[in-house]
Amino acid sequence: MLVLKETHDASYDYLLNSNQEAELCYADVIKTGEGLRSNIVEITGELQQLGSRQVNIEGHIKRLNADVAETRCKQEETSYNVKAISAKVCSTEEIVGGARENNQALCENTTGIAKDIHLVGEKQADYDTLLHLKQALDDYMMKILDNVDGVKYQQERISIHMQAEARTASETSGKIDDVLVRMDCLRRSVEAIDDDDDLLFFGASATEAIMRQTMVKEEAIEDCTAQHFRTTRLSMFKGPRLGTGVLCLGDKHVLWCVEGITEYIDTWTPSSRAIYSDRFVVRGYSAKLGYGATMLENFAFIAFSFSMYL
Repeated sequence: MLVLKETHDASYDYLLNSNQEAELCYADVIKTGEGLRSNIVEITGELQQLGSRQVNIEGHIKRLNADVAETRCKQEETSYNVKAISAKVCSTEEIVGGARENNQALCENTTGIAKDIHLVGEKQADYDTLLHLKQALDDYMMKILDNVDGVKYQQERISIHMQAEARTASETSGKIDDVLVRMDCLRRSVEAIDDDDDLLFFGASATEAIMRQTMVKEEAIEDCTAQHFRTTRLSMFKGPRLGTGVLCLGDKHVLWCVEGITEYIDTWTPSSRAIYSDRFVVRGYSAKLGYGATMLENFAFIAFSFSMYL
């Protein structure tokens, strides 16, 4: 019995110890379970969070898928556009190559133009220099012309004064010649009258006296004509002369040895019309000199005439 009791006690102690150990283990398990529960709660919360995140991620994934699909469409469009752009780039490269060649030619032309502009600039500088020299020369010439104009003005004044003096001297000479001619005419007339008186006194006939007076007058006319050709002031004509007293002007002739004749006649055109000078006084008579073209034995010549008026 004792042995059973001891065995029972030992078993009871063992069971008690085992129960205590089990309680301790249970307590540990409870603690561990509580820890696991809290961990499970945390994991559950995290799972819930992960679920919400998964939902969000799925939404994002759907959106990303849509974006990817749209991006693929855009990529395809971009690929098509890239191909088109590549083709355009190729054509553009060809155009750019031609443009590059044109640009090179244009650069060469521009270089040539720049050289031409430089040459033009140099020529412009030379032209400006020449222009300044020309301006200075023009100023110098203007001064010379002013001096020449002054000299011409003085020469004109001197010429006018000399012409006036020459006209005065000519008029004076003409008046002196007329006075001398009249005195000579009066002297001859007196001599003729004295001779006539002598003839009448010695019984000469009146006819002889008249003839003597007529001859004296004719001789006086001839002398007056020659003297007038010698003493009349010559007109200031220039050019070759045809014969004595005729000026040749182109195909015209004009009497130049007598003052007052200014008309022209044809060179060799016969005409009954004569051209006369202004009237002048010869030995107390009014006279004129004239000329005209006439025919003699089929030859044209210029005839001079002397006319006296009573």
